[in-house]
Amino acid sequence: SGEVGELLVRIKKGHILSDKTRRFVFDAMYQQNYSKGIPLGCTGCRTANKSGELSGVSHDAGVVTHGPNSYVLVVMSQGGTFEQISDITKLVDSRYSN
Repeated sequence: SGEVGELLVRIKKGHILSDKTRRFVFDAMYQQNYSKGIPLGCTGCRTANKSGELSGVSHDAGVVTHGPNSYVLVVMSQGGTFEQISDITKLVDSRYSN
């Protein structure tokens, strides 16, 4: 998960992609219509995330923007659920949104 988080940070800061490509990546991630995982756990946030689900595995990774603050959140679980990822997001956001 550290590598995924580092990748998102580097993309967000414009360190590895051109501005045009970076905007394309984030526009695609912002346009997802999934209301589970990170987006569900952070009401009032703008989330650029990508989730994944296989048998017994739930993942979500993204950049969360809440007001003037933004942060990268990556949750990879084996046996976890998107409801648990939402709960983790609520805890993290309560820390970073203050």
